[in-house]
Amino acid sequence: MSIKAKLNRVVRQWMDEELEKTEEAWAGNGAVDLDDVDDYKDIHYDQLEQAVESLQQNQQWEVKGLADELVSQHSLPVEKGSSDYGRLCRELLRAKVELLQEEIRRLDGDFQPRPAVAAPSAISSLPSVPVVAP
Repeated sequence: MSIKAKLNRVVRQWMDEELEKTEEAWAGNGAVDLDDVDDYKDIHYDQLEQAVESLQQNQQWEVKGLADELVSQHSLPVEKGSSDYGRLCRELLRAKVELLQEEIRRLDGDFQPRPAVAAPSAISSLPSVPVVAP
């Protein structure tokens, strides 16, 4: 398995675990007032805005602690400062955005599974050829 695939797998697993933690917390809370749900959504929207900004500005320092934890926890062959470490941090920045979007969606009551992203087809990955008019 390539390092890119390993990093993606670890990040996806982290996201799934975080979503499960949220579900466990909700399961233990009992009934929640709609005003409280709105408050949670407001907090998540603020966090999402910050996460998007961190991603746009590639503020990898925001996730370095988490990256270090995942490297250690999963024995990833990634050294700090390497391009693979930068890729892991970048993937974590993206994952934080996706995670917050998913939690907001769930707060809105939408629990429909999201379609998996399909790999590009062989045709779409071929180089484009210029069209020459007759």
